[in-house]
Amino acid sequence: MLSGIQLFLERNRRWLFALLLVVIVIPFVFTIGSMPGLGYGKKKVGTQFWGYDLGDPKQMERIVRDGALSIALQTGSEENAWMEAAQGYAFYRLFLLHIAHVVGLPDPIEDELHQFIKTKPLFLDENKEFQPRLYNDYLKKWSEQFGKTQNLRRLLTEDYLCERVKKVLAEPGFVLPRECEAMYKYWTASYQLQYVSLRNEVTLPENISEKALQEFFESHKNDYRVERKAEVVLLFFEANKHRASLPLISDQELERYFALHKHEFKKVDSEEVSFEVVKSEVKDRWEKEQLNILAEKCATQFALTVYNKGIQMQTVEWKQWLNDNDVRMIDTLPPYGQNSLPERKGLGKDVLLKAFDLDQERFLSDPMPVKNGYVLVALKQFLDPYYPTLDIVKEKVLQDYQRNERDKIFNQQLSSLVEDLNNPNTNVEKLLADRGLEIRNVDTFTLDSSIVSLSQILEADEIFRLIKMLETLKQEQWTSALRGKDGTGILFVCKSRSVKKDCTQEEAFKVFEKNFGSRKSLMHTETLLREVLEKTMNALDQGKQG
Repeated sequence: MLSGIQLFLERNRRWLFALLLVVIVIPFVFTIGSMPGLGYGKKKVGTQFWGYDLGDPKQMERIVRDGALSIALQTGSEENAWMEAAQGYAFYRLFLLHIAHVVGLPDPIEDELHQFIKTKPLFLDENKEFQPRLYNDYLKKWSEQFGKTQNLRRLLTEDYLCERVKKVLAEPGFVLPRECEAMYKYWTASYQLQYVSLRNEVTLPENISEKALQEFFESHKNDYRVERKAEVVLLFFEANKHRASLPLISDQELERYFALHKHEFKKVDSEEVSFEVVKSEVKDRWEKEQLNILAEKCATQFALTVYNKGIQMQTVEWKQWLNDNDVRMIDTLPPYGQNSLPERKGLGKDVLLKAFDLDQERFLSDPMPVKNGYVLVALKQFLDPYYPTLDIVKEKVLQDYQRNERDKIFNQQLSSLVEDLNNPNTNVEKLLADRGLEIRNVDTFTLDSSIVSLSQILEADEIFRLIKMLETLKQEQWTSALRGKDGTGILFVCKSRSVKKDCTQEEAFKVFEKNFGSRKSLMHTETLLREVLEKTMNALDQGKQG
């Protein structure tokens, strides 16, 4: 059966992967993966995680080494341990240690650590019994290879904390007496709701004073800040220009190429396709690959020569080198920011964003594939961010001001209406009729099926707000306003709430009861890991600001 952490990772792999990508993988790639002479990006700032600087190659080596030794201790075998550590376990282990740090798990006391050591397969004999001799031999071997023996103690202490984290995340949730029954009744309660929908039809005076606009502009100045922009040219290395350099290929070699890529040439409604039938298609495919390889080599050699010879952009040597390589320059892109990329057919965001990894010393990117060839992004300059004056962005400020004022007045109208509707002295039918509002019914639903019923009326995130309101909403009570489709404001009233009286003998309740502990554990796991994520990202933000 999957543990709580496994279920959590499966359900939340996207944001968890984003954390690992931001905190671990990206610094690892830029630290270990760069090659002298080809890493054109500027030097990366180290990222601190669990006391390690992920921008320091020596510390990265230690992380991978500790991961490999940890695998050996857990499995009793050192075979492939280094490979598995480098492929991901070392960083998963680092993530577990970070959770232990955020949660505040204490280090093991002496007796706990001794008992933990006795469970390691590397120190067990054929009968699965702990042998002090095996531990002492390993301690001696460790000392010879890595120096001080307390490093082994540190590693075992960290492994102990990792195991504790796994257990904490997999522990079943503590269930109070009758808690399961109350939760089951809550989720299976039947609701009958009605609602009214209001459109924002607030009108503002045609003339907005300069003072009001200026005050709004000053209080929202960051919304109009012009971000740093990159001014670049693209150096395009067309693949077809290398057609004269294509090597000759025999039919036998072409057939071998076909055999390696046979599944890619299958026709619709055909299980197998012969080489002779698709020979021309195979040759076209092979030639396209070869031409792209030649274009990439040309782009790589161009960049290496620029750096090796110290050629600067816009110089005579630069222009001569462009001519010698028959490079096409694309200099029609306007300056752009990371959040305002220009739309250019055939250019992906990854190509345009590459400019922000460059600087005046390393002003050429790595070769990047595009349609019909490769490009190098060449940075001309960065344009500093600035705050424009009101005159420059006046039209946008006016639109934002009007929208903000309309929303403010509309929300006040909605709040006033809710207050009137919940007043016991109000004639609800007359009030709604006077305002031209039509009351509508929502199909009866339970919370388990609420999304289907409510998704036609509310924006997705507002559905969960309503579900939360239903916990305490009384019969005939109106909710506060929620955001409906097309920017409308929606008010709900609970007409009835039907709760089962005796449900403990139902088969559905027994299934719910069986899974309730694991469901609560999963909620506990999600809450814990989201807190870890939030603290980690906040720490990273503070590090960047510092």
